Amino acid sequence: KLALQVKGELVEAFNLRGLIYAAMGEDRLAEDSFARALQLNPRDGATLHNQAWFLCQRERYAESQVRFSALLAMPQYRDAARSQLARGVCFARARQWPEAEGALMRAYELEPANPNIGFSLAEVLYQRQEFERARFYIGRVNDVPDAVNAQTLWLAARIDRKLGRDAAVRVFGERLRQGFPKALETSLFARGRLDA
Repeated sequence: KLALQVKGELVEAFNLRGLIYAAMGEDRLAEDSFARALQLNPRDGATLHNQAWFLCQRERYAESQVRFSALLAMPQYRDAARSQLARGVCFARARQWPEAEGALMRAYELEPANPNIGFSLAEVLYQRQEFERARFYIGRVNDVPDAVNAQTLWLAARIDRKLGRDAAVRVFGERLRQGFPKALETSLFARGRLDA
């Protein structure tokens, strides 16, 4: 509010206000803030991204994809990998698996070392029952020690279970127990609920 009092036409302030209102569950105020920011600068990439993600979180998938498409069509936009990731996750939330894979593959081409992209892509491929391909991408994530977490190990175990690789499943289970003993995924693994 202070930034808007000092300079009432600051795009970044309206964008930030939209994010804050969205986090507070004040959807109408969030929408108004994003709209005002885009009224001031219709090509502001950060605001377009945040508005698209906000719409996705509210399950307004079609509107969200329109915003992501407009954003990604802008030649000067420099954060395409981030927006392709969000777009792919949004498609996945809508259970539009082929579209999710396409967006995440484009994100992966832009940033192949990004573990969030690799994980999301592997998860979508798992949903599409493309287990060998999913195994490749989650394997790349789990090869980077700083990227490994309970979710990445859990997904790898589930993929290997589908492929009948029982020894690998046990290895991932042990890594879960050792590295993440209190994680939900570890508990599910211990109970044999790999399809949960």
